[in-house]
Amino acid sequence: FAGQQDTYLNINGEKELLNAVRNCWASLFTDRAILYRIQNKIEHATVQMSVVIQKMIRPEVSGIMFTADPVSGHRGIVSIDASYGLGEALVSGLVSPDIYKFNKKHNLIENKTIADKKMAILPVKGGGTEKLEITG
Repeated sequence: FAGQQDTYLNINGEKELLNAVRNCWASLFTDRAILYRIQNKIEHATVQMSVVIQKMIRPEVSGIMFTADPVSGHRGIVSIDASYGLGEALVSGLVSPDIYKFNKKHNLIENKTIADKKMAILPVKGGGTEKLEITG
């Protein structure tokens, strides 16, 4: 289900938070989410959702860790995708991440690919986010 529902970042105030939670719940019924359930033979009536609310920080880097290699399915390999700023640019496919393949059995990084990063998404003081170009 990763990426099927909407995410709201750097929310300020109770009214904005309540609207973000409602919109997150509503995203369970977007065309994209419904099509995903149809394609994966998931009964609409069985789907439930929880919303996570947590304090926003200004990250230097963010990442996604897969406990099995998402390409090969190998469970002995942990795959980590990382990029500058919030993970939103990463999960929405706006950036090419650095990729680390960690071998659990041998406790070592067996492969790493460092990408040319051109942008990052960062939280803005007062709420919301912005895309920043990376130079140098």
